Amino acid sequence: MSFLKRLAVAAVTLVALACLAAPIVIGVSSGWLDGDNSLEDYLLLALIYVVLAPAVMIAMIVVFDRLDYHYMPSDARRRPSKAESRRARAGMKFLAARPTHGEGPGTRRDRRRRESGE
Repeated sequence: MSFLKRLAVAAVTLVALACLAAPIVIGVSSGWLDGDNSLEDYLLLALIYVVLAPAVMIAMIVVFDRLDYHYMPSDARRRPSKAESRRARAGMKFLAARPTHGEGPGTRRDRRRRESGE
């Protein structure tokens, strides 16, 4: 990722955090949230955040999409390809179909036990 793209991603993230902090900063600086507030004041603040948080998140997603930035954690496990999945399934089916030695469901010992009534 180029330097300018990283700088733009960092700037968008900082702007989003500033937008989320704005209601509290405005409320405290204007004296609206000064300590002796009623329940309605906190309810209004909660409603502002209920609308603001998803709007900021959607805006971040749109801007990151425009920047062609798609986050993927570095420790994420890679999904196996179709061929690898098919090969693994075939291997498991092969192992399941193999005759077992000793106490399997289709051994002679099991058949003898069933016949004798044990």
